[in-house]
Amino acid sequence: MERLAALLAAAIAAAGSPAAQPQGRPLSCVPAPTCGCGIVVSGNACPKGGVHFFHELADGAPLQFDAGQGMVTATSNRARTNAFSRGPGESWTETYRHGGVDIEVRYSPGPNTCPMLPQGEQCEYFDVRARVLISGPEGTRSYSGVGACGC
Repeated sequence: MERLAALLAAAIAAAGSPAAQPQGRPLSCVPAPTCGCGIVVSGNACPKGGVHFFHELADGAPLQFDAGQGMVTATSNRARTNAFSRGPGESWTETYRHGGVDIEVRYSPGPNTCPMLPQGEQCEYFDVRARVLISGPEGTRSYSGVGACGC
C-alpha cells in the first residue's frame, strides 16, 4: 500500500513538473459564477469563488480556463442540454476544442462525496478528481487537481 502511494505521488509530481510539460505561461484562476464543476490544480490555490477550470452544470456546457493568455471558452464536443447526467461516484471524460487546441478532462470520484442529508434530501455537490490534458501546436500540457460539481 505504501509503495502504491509513493508511485501515485511520483506520478502526480512528474505530471506537474516543468519537464513533463512544454514551457508556457502559468495557469491562472477564473471565476466560477454559477452552479457547475470547478477544478483547482494540485499544488496551487485560487481566491474564494475562483478555480482553474470551470463548466456549468449542463451536458455540453463550454469549459472556461486561462492558460496564461487570457480567459478561454472552449466548446464542448457534445451537444448542449439543460440537464447534467453525471453524479457522485461516477467517472467520465469531457472533450472540448478551442481553435487548434484540444482539451480533455477526465473526472473520477473525489475523496469525500456528500452523503444524503438526514431529511432525505440529496446533496448540492459532489467532490471530483480531475486530469486535464491540453493539446495543441506547442505540445501537450497536463494538470491534475480536485474540485466539486454542484451549487
